[in-house]
Amino acid sequence: MAVDPKEAEALAKFRDVMGDLYQDDDTLLRFLRAREGDIPKAEEMLRKSLEWRKENNVSSYVNWKPPTVIAEDFRFNYLGLDKNGYAVMFLPIGRWCIREKIEKGHKDDAWLFRFHLLETFIHHVEQSTQKQFVIILDLSECSYKKVAHYETIQLLLAAFRDFEANYPERLRAAYVIKAPWVFSYVYAFIKPLLSGHTLSKVKIFDDDETKWRPVLVEGTPDDVLAKMY
Repeated sequence: MAVDPKEAEALAKFRDVMGDLYQDDDTLLRFLRAREGDIPKAEEMLRKSLEWRKENNVSSYVNWKPPTVIAEDFRFNYLGLDKNGYAVMFLPIGRWCIREKIEKGHKDDAWLFRFHLLETFIHHVEQSTQKQFVIILDLSECSYKKVAHYETIQLLLAAFRDFEANYPERLRAAYVIKAPWVFSYVYAFIKPLLSGHTLSKVKIFDDDETKWRPVLVEGTPDDVLAKMY
């Protein structure tokens, strides 16, 4: 990550503050930027994140094998790299039947899946030259029945809350495509959890392909986008 002189000075101070818990400079810089250079706030955020990872054994979930009933429904794909070298993830979350899985007794595995999803994203990011990812969220087949469910909403909120608190500066861009009217209902719950910086990276499109496809094609090769479906 490129740093200017002022940021380099803050990074050096932050490195000293976190000296009891070694973290590489990229990690320190991400948390420092997430708190706009405020070292005490960045320290609080990073220490809480490290504790969260330890308590939940989060790092182990990149290799976790979800039960078949979860894995077959909660599908997602790593598509490859965009034109600038950023990892591109595809999440057809509109097709997921989270409510159904919870109501059929798979709540615990559905909750654990968020760790697997987030850690898999980061695994692909770390394999690329860039340290951020682009995500395409396809909301086709999302319905009011699927999301008008307390425990489903709580799970979605937990995933976004975990991401915002523990993976700062990992998101390059998020493209929400084929968003139905009900998305505004869910997004109203999610928006307060995200920083203005994160929200500025989100672009939302309805099902008009003539609007969203040119935006995706501009930054992502056709052969990468072809892997979405």
